[in-house]
Amino acid sequence: MGGIFSYDNPIMSAISKIANCILLNMLFLICCIPIVTAGASFTAMYYTVEKNIKNNRGYVCSSFFTSFKENLKKATPVWLLILGIEIIFLSDYFVVNHVRQAGNILGNIYPLFLVMMVLVALYAVWFFAKLARFDNSVKNLMKNSLILMIRFPGTTFLIFFALVFACVITYLIPIAGFLMPVIAAWLFSAPIEHVFSKCMK
Repeated sequence: MGGIFSYDNPIMSAISKIANCILLNMLFLICCIPIVTAGASFTAMYYTVEKNIKNNRGYVCSSFFTSFKENLKKATPVWLLILGIEIIFLSDYFVVNHVRQAGNILGNIYPLFLVMMVLVALYAVWFFAKLARFDNSVKNLMKNSLILMIRFPGTTFLIFFALVFACVITYLIPIAGFLMPVIAAWLFSAPIEHVFSKCMK
């Protein structure tokens, strides 16, 4: 019986991993509720995925809240800036699309705003992942995140793929959407960490 319930048992290990993913996702969503703390919550989720979910070090709750508290001051202003930019692009998209429907040829540029929203979202992933893993000034983190996003387009595309995958699964199986933030972070953390390790050599 001891062997069955041992953490070295593949079945128990898988159950433990799933339980940790559910717990982490709950923490992420709860800490996103105030909206202004969503950046710090994403940072903490990425940190915990890398430390606990993938590498089995530490505990989910302690890892999450340690990262959350340490990065709250740096993550929040950048998150609010990103959120503001996304709201502006979304508003422009609806306005220009309305112009297009009214017959104005200038309205045909409306997809451009969707592209810009996607690019900003991809940049956000790079920034908060870097914030989760490195101690640096906000200015340097923002600059280096943009450089990495442009320098490693393949990795940026994989991040995009992970986000699209999460959105599609959530659309097709709404109940599965409850786990999608953690699953997406798990998927794009591998190529991101590969870039981080390459840049540190």
